[in-house]
Amino acid sequence: MPTFPYCYRFGDTEDLPYLRAVILEVMGLQYVAPLAAVRKTMEQANLEGYTIPKDTVVVLNLWNIFHDERYSSTPVHGKQQIPPV
Repeated sequence: MPTFPYCYRFGDTEDLPYLRAVILEVMGLQYVAPLAAVRKTMEQANLEGYTIPKDTVVVLNLWNIFHDERYSSTPVHGKQQIPPV
């Protein structure tokens, strides 16, 4: 058991899963939910050649957006190495 004050190191996160999850979320390497909140179109829309009728339920795939070079200026490819804190 560490004595206080104690400076936590990244290696400590193996014993602190919630802290690790927060660090990964903040660094953008892991997401709380892979999908965005459900939305409904208010009027007919055209998107990349597709017609989306009014009142259509739309769910965005955030995981794909953040991992695709077409939608993100800094896409995440594969498992990232996390720098030591």
